[in-house]
Amino acid sequence: MVEYKYGDFSAIIDNTDAEFVEKFEQAGEVYNDEIGKIPVVGKESEKIRYIIDCVDKVFVTLFGADAPKKLFGDSQSGQMRTDAFIKLVNTMRSDKSALNNVQNAVNAWNGNRAQRRHQGKHKNGAHQK
Repeated sequence: MVEYKYGDFSAIIDNTDAEFVEKFEQAGEVYNDEIGKIPVVGKESEKIRYIIDCVDKVFVTLFGADAPKKLFGDSQSGQMRTDAFIKLVNTMRSDKSALNNVQNAVNAWNGNRAQRRHQGKHKNGAHQK
């Protein structure tokens, strides 16, 4: 588990919690779909508001409807949103030890499937048919 902190907002993130990771993946998919639709032409303020909306949706999905208010107050800063978003992604990726522990637990019983098949065929050094 790691702490995600931005401004006065903080949350403990467990990047092995299946529900949270699923929400993170879904939010990322929506973000990727929508961020590619940023208007190419138009006013800069419209582009910034579009980015703000995309990032806010991620935080709402992960931390609840009041997350943007807790994170950014009344600010409509695109820079704050992108900083907070990048920090979130880096935080999710930072705790590799937890993911490694989960994988080690999976492998601990008898290794992976290929290893078990190999061991089953080669018991006591003799090839079994």
